[in-house]
Amino acid sequence: MVLGAKNTENRRKSSAEREAEEIVGYEIFGDPVKPVHNGKKMTLSSQIVRIEKGRNSFDLWLVLSSVGKEMKLYIPLKKHRQFIRWENTGKPASSVVIHRDYVQISFEIETGEKKEFGKAVGIDAGINHLMTASEREFLGNDIKPLISKIKRKRQGSEAYKRAKKELSYYIHKTVKDYFENRDLKLVVTEKLKDLKLNTKEKNKTKEFRKTLSNWNYRELLNIIQMRCEENRVSFRSVSPFMTSQRCPRCAHAQRENRKGEEFECLSCGYSEQADFVGSLNILHRFLTGRYGAGFKTFLI
Repeated sequence: MVLGAKNTENRRKSSAEREAEEIVGYEIFGDPVKPVHNGKKMTLSSQIVRIEKGRNSFDLWLVLSSVGKEMKLYIPLKKHRQFIRWENTGKPASSVVIHRDYVQISFEIETGEKKEFGKAVGIDAGINHLMTASEREFLGNDIKPLISKIKRKRQGSEAYKRAKKELSYYIHKTVKDYFENRDLKLVVTEKLKDLKLNTKEKNKTKEFRKTLSNWNYRELLNIIQMRCEENRVSFRSVSPFMTSQRCPRCAHAQRENRKGEEFECLSCGYSEQADFVGSLNILHRFLTGRYGAGFKTFLI
């Protein structure tokens, strides 16, 4: 909210403006102006930020106090469904992250000890199938049309933002549905931090790079990890090196083993769906590694 010169027009103030005036303790003149946040995000500690309950138009007010000056900034907030879910069971974290379009408030939730019994699964993230599990499950099969929808929108437009939000909702729902009614002990995924770097290889087309730029793998992994924490499931990740090009039967690794969605080992002839092969190798890579032994004992 910005203080400006007194407006000469006899304009009726909205309930939001009246609520803001009640909060700050004085009358605000002029039309409200949306603050401009030019950075990606900023993290503020409880020393300079506090959260107050709203009374009329807004659910919350985020109050920012500058250091060394008597100046405060009030940001009105609306609660979403996930916030309402966690505010009754969790404790708000001591810091707040402010992004360009939203405010991130974290909660500390007591979930208990990790499970000692259950299944171990590997999950391969992809563009044709959002998640392919090592139990030969293909989930989120509508992910590609949603990514294509984003690509058709002008970047930064309202339609682009709506398409991105639709994709995010679809990812959340797919992961949530997967974790329901499953007795899981361990979930293993790939470390995908270097995936975009690898797309600079000559065999990656411009169209593929554009698709990848509109597909946030990191968001998917964060959601999977969050669901693991909620359900007391251990979460691990492994190197993605040749996971979809290594034969799970004879261990022969060769780029030509994979052709699109199909995998056929040029050494032993084993054939399967490529993403499923990737999920098997992801799980096997962790279980045979230095930290995987503890997860083998009680698998069912």
